[in-house]
Amino acid sequence: MTDGAELTLLFTDIEGSTRLLDRLGKRYRDLLREHHRVIREAIAATGGREVETAGDSFFAVFSRASDAVECARRAQLALAACQWPDGVGPSVRIGIHTGTPTVSDGDFIGIDVHRAARVMAVAYGGQVLLTEQTSSRLRSDVPLRDLGFHRLKDLPSPERVFQLLAPGLESDFPQLRSLNRSHVPIPANPIVGRREDLARGLELLSNEAVRLVTLVGPGGAGKSRLAIELAARAVDRYRDGVWFVALASVQDPALVAAEIARVLEIDRARGEHVEHALAAVLGEREVLLVLDNFEHLLAASGVVGDLLAHAPRVDVLATSREPLRVRGEHRVDVPPLPLDDASELFAQRARAARAGLELRPEDRAAIEGICLRLDGLPLALELAAARVAVFAPAALEARLSERLTLPEGPRDLPERQRTLLAMIDWSYQLLTAGERRLLLSLAPFIGGVRVEDAEAIWGPDVIDDLVSLFEKSLLRRREDPDREPRFWMLDTVRQFAVDAAAVEGRATDAAARHAEHFLAITEDAAAHLLSTEQRRWVNRLDADHPNLRTALRHFIEHRPTQAVRMASNLEWFWIVRGYSAEALVWLTEALKSAPAGCPDRGRALAAAGQMAVQDGQAADAEALLLDALALAEHDHDERVAVLALTHLGWATEATGNHARSTGHHERAVATARAGQDDWLLGIALNNYGIQIARAGNLERARTLLEESLLLGRRTGEPRAIALASGNLTEIVLDEGDLNAAETLINESLTQAQECESLPMIASALLTKAVIALRRDDVPHATTHLGEAIAATRSGYDAEAIASVLSLAGTIAAIQAHPIEAATLWAAADAARARIGLSDAPSDEKLRTEWQPTARAALNDPHRWDAAWVAGAELSLDDAIALASTLVDGATA
Repeated sequence: MTDGAELTLLFTDIEGSTRLLDRLGKRYRDLLREHHRVIREAIAATGGREVETAGDSFFAVFSRASDAVECARRAQLALAACQWPDGVGPSVRIGIHTGTPTVSDGDFIGIDVHRAARVMAVAYGGQVLLTEQTSSRLRSDVPLRDLGFHRLKDLPSPERVFQLLAPGLESDFPQLRSLNRSHVPIPANPIVGRREDLARGLELLSNEAVRLVTLVGPGGAGKSRLAIELAARAVDRYRDGVWFVALASVQDPALVAAEIARVLEIDRARGEHVEHALAAVLGEREVLLVLDNFEHLLAASGVVGDLLAHAPRVDVLATSREPLRVRGEHRVDVPPLPLDDASELFAQRARAARAGLELRPEDRAAIEGICLRLDGLPLALELAAARVAVFAPAALEARLSERLTLPEGPRDLPERQRTLLAMIDWSYQLLTAGERRLLLSLAPFIGGVRVEDAEAIWGPDVIDDLVSLFEKSLLRRREDPDREPRFWMLDTVRQFAVDAAAVEGRATDAAARHAEHFLAITEDAAAHLLSTEQRRWVNRLDADHPNLRTALRHFIEHRPTQAVRMASNLEWFWIVRGYSAEALVWLTEALKSAPAGCPDRGRALAAAGQMAVQDGQAADAEALLLDALALAEHDHDERVAVLALTHLGWATEATGNHARSTGHHERAVATARAGQDDWLLGIALNNYGIQIARAGNLERARTLLEESLLLGRRTGEPRAIALASGNLTEIVLDEGDLNAAETLINESLTQAQECESLPMIASALLTKAVIALRRDDVPHATTHLGEAIAATRSGYDAEAIASVLSLAGTIAAIQAHPIEAATLWAAADAARARIGLSDAPSDEKLRTEWQPTARAALNDPHRWDAAWVAGAELSLDDAIALASTLVDGATA
């Protein structure tokens, strides 16, 4: 292996090796010996060279990327197959990168070595991560999951990271422990042409005075593809990454801010408007926000203007058929492709449509004629190229010359837009009758359609037509998180289908069937959302959120009674995913549009009341919940009565009426007991337990929460178990029973991970850190704190971040870093003040214990005060970075 030669570098280590050592004691030596044997055998079997071994870590190099990946696969499978002492084996993480390291005296040095090590460091045990440089050297059939761009410690620019997928390997992991994540779609094909447009866009994005760039052009001109390319090339210019927000599926301008917050995973404090939460969080970040397909949401342009005004380090790249007309906007017109680039794009797509296609000189002339006829519009060219599977280029050109007109089309459309619509119409006319019916039936599916849904609606024979429409470029294809294929339309094609369905009299039936289908899905989901299948159904509904919105809008306008039922079915999906603000809008609209005596009105009122409580609107919530309770009592509906009462408990507590709150909670528990519904009783007990614990009655609270947890375990619903065990942990911890507290919080963490609740995951990890500190185990406390930081970064929950900073300050004090302690405690106080919270009990006790020690250690009140002022003024991102530095320094 010579200096400067391309090599693939592989790093491994055991995650949580210190905990393993503590658990196994002397037996850890046998585990480590077996671990070394497995790793070395995998390296030798795949032609690698072991460079270095340090403790539980390996560094190996390979001449070929495929050999390194095969080594990782073999090692993970062999480790999983081993018989380990006490059934406890090592959890190994692996990072792989391809580059040209420098060889000096047998050692490998250089940035590529650091890059491979940093990729490994952000992985989880059992996970294999690869850089783009490695993935690009593998065969196309090697299964990988694109995890997007990540900033890695000490590296100057974000790294695109992939995860190896293979039978027998674990595939589901939390978000990587990177410094930030960037979300840019990965295009199926390289961009063709656009050199001048790319140069102009990058020039504007690099200009600090330019905050908003809008790519403007007709439908099908390639604006989205250009935006994706610009975002990918600009990703290293933004400290906190690039975020791509696809707005084609958002039909209501009022939901634009909520969609941006959803993509960025920004939570709101109670009562806080989503626009304020966006401004607060993004005011402390340096990001590029890509807003794709804005033309139908121009009424929400003010959201963009306000965001730019309140977030000085955020830039926006938008695509639209017309400008946003926001102050400071810089417009970049996206023209059709010039002839050479258009011909190259057509030839590329034609070869994809017809394997082995060889283009002759006469074909080149025909292709140029097609490109001129289609004005160089990329979407029109793709549609035409798909027909090369049937027509030779010359025959295709002749047919286009004869047929490419819009005799009935709007004459006031721009010529290029008329050309594109004519091309779509021509492609539509060439379809079979079944394909045409299916295309029009798909018009309401803003979020696309899963194969299983298509079969349920139109029968098993529909798959052939779906595939055919995909091959003709009228549909696109992607996979949902559960790997189920989903077919969807570009917005221009979908709008054509909407118009054509209206002309042919199919629109009403298509919309009704779409809405009825998704109502049926919510009926199925409602039966499972409060069970052990919660995670699967929440993910299923989330993937179809645009379709659910479309169905709700249809029912509100045409069958409001069904809208009330559907919105009620979605209550716990909205709760688990944190969509309370949007849910309240839908529930309110549905209730206003439906008749007063509709069957599900009580359910909807109780759900709306719960959303209002979560949104900090206590007075409104109380009115809704009292109406729900009255209906429930009239209809003898114990379930709605209990939910209304338990939420009334929180609403009246928030308005300061503690006695009424207690009365509502007591009635909720009594009513639930009478109804003999385990899940319902568990929820009522949990809420009552929290309320009286806050009032200081810990003994009674413990009894209630223990019963709630027992019932949660019986029903198996992850969120209920996580809540009850997490709340009970605080009481047990206050009593000083650390072993019992650890058992409970481990259960809470496991269940929070099962339902993918990042705030509950972060809370559980912080509690684990507190327990470790109570045992004077600072290393483990620091490890848990680092894991909590990763979770809060992924979810950006304001309350969890404040707790992270408070606990980081305590650890800094314990480690004799008083300046850092003061800074972090002040930052925590400032964060809590923003959302109106006091310290959590466990944080408060530790901080009270260590703050005098930290002040005494500094022995300089002026320096202490200066650090406190600096911490109070620190941005959240900078405060988290300081906490991370503390963790990294302690675990290095």
